Amino acid sequence: MEKRQFMLLQETNVVEEKLEEILSKMKLRYEGMATYAKGSAGGIAILWNPTEVTVDYWIGMQRILTGRFCLIGSKDSFLLLIVYGPHILIENENFLQKMKTLNQMHDEKLWLIAGDFHLITSLEEKKGGFRREEPEMEKLKDIQEELHLVDIPKINARYTWKNRRRGNRKITSRLDRFLETENIISKYVYYEASILPFLGSDHWLIRL
Repeated sequence: MEKRQFMLLQETNVVEEKLEEILSKMKLRYEGMATYAKGSAGGIAILWNPTEVTVDYWIGMQRILTGRFCLIGSKDSFLLLIVYGPHILIENENFLQKMKTLNQMHDEKLWLIAGDFHLITSLEEKKGGFRREEPEMEKLKDIQEELHLVDIPKINARYTWKNRRRGNRKITSRLDRFLETENIISKYVYYEASILPFLGSDHWLIRL
């Protein structure tokens, strides 16, 4: 089994102590940070390979978990965030505002963001169900523009989530995405995201 530098998890429903217990039983050793589920927030976690990555600090808040990391052998640090957006559309403004607040708190301008935003940016990212342009679509695009974030393309699929229904009740959507700051593209490499085989969850696994 290939040991990746990071694994980003959502809907974990575990506290940090439980995560540490799980990690201690894994054949491949990872270190990790987590925030516990609150209401429908589900819980999120970042795991990293300590032989390849160092972490300076991490900050956990509801729906957003971020750490400042550095690849061993590199002089440049970067912020890695995992997010789990609210199901209720009217709560998204506060959720997106937290991302702007984090940007103001940190001097570090190399960002990589991943997770379920529970938002789409256009109707092309949704198939089935009730279709209507929502103001929140523009808000996510505005945040991307303001923070100079680029949506990393997926090379083998358009959608990342499905509601497990059939027929005319079936909905598939692109709720999960990777975002990176523009200067990562100019400074480092070009990233691609690929959807992995379906394993039973309503979200597909994504490899960056």
